[in-house]
Amino acid sequence: MAIAMVAFSHSSPSLSSPNPPPLIRDPMVPPYNVLITGSTKAERVESALQDLRGEFGEQHVWGTKCDVRQGDDVKNLVAFAKEKLKYIDIWTVTSSSKINNAGSNAYSYKPLSEASDEDLIEVVTTNTLGLMICCREAIKMMLDQPRGGHIFNIDGAGSDGRPTPR
Repeated sequence: MAIAMVAFSHSSPSLSSPNPPPLIRDPMVPPYNVLITGSTKAERVESALQDLRGEFGEQHVWGTKCDVRQGDDVKNLVAFAKEKLKYIDIWTVTSSSKINNAGSNAYSYKPLSEASDEDLIEVVTTNTLGLMICCREAIKMMLDQPRGGHIFNIDGAGSDGRPTPR
């Protein structure tokens, strides 16, 4: 199961400025500091970290595993983000399989009419509850920041009626 989130921190103009940063177009443009999280498997996070650090530099990318379905994991993620980045400007969560992924299809490509209770619980627990836990913790953190912050929730794979890619 892949569960991921990305938190961004930058020291350039905020999204409310007349010239928003290029983060909207390309989130991996330095000088942004990027915290990647994901999966319940540390090896997957480490693999992604190595790729990103090779491309963008070790000083701009950090990562840790986080199961978004677990409140304690998300609280630990926020503490890790504060330690590494000091301040979070943008926190994104999405159920997209292409961007920051906090989604699951329970590794099932069956029609809903054939889905098991366990499959449905997996999907809703990850895609809905996980998103809500992440937002709650990000909001708490941002309320304590003098400049606040921005949270973006992005719907992804399957939201346009097409099936989830295999």
